[in-house]
Amino acid sequence: MTVGCPILGAGLGFEISTIITICSASKNQKRAFNIYNENCTIKRNSPTSSLGLGITSNGGIGITLNF
Repeated sequence: MTVGCPILGAGLGFEISTIITICSASKNQKRAFNIYNENCTIKRNSPTSSLGLGITSNGGIGITLNF
């Protein structure tokens, strides 16, 4: 039974570290989803395109569509 004790200790150590990692990853995943959703909301509320005047490469003036 002395051989099983180090294996049991190693297994317990791996189990504890796995539980800590899963809890941390879950919290980071929720935070990442919230950041992504906030960015999508900001983009949706801001104008996506605009029309204006611009200068062309040969010095002329033209209409630009920015999106």
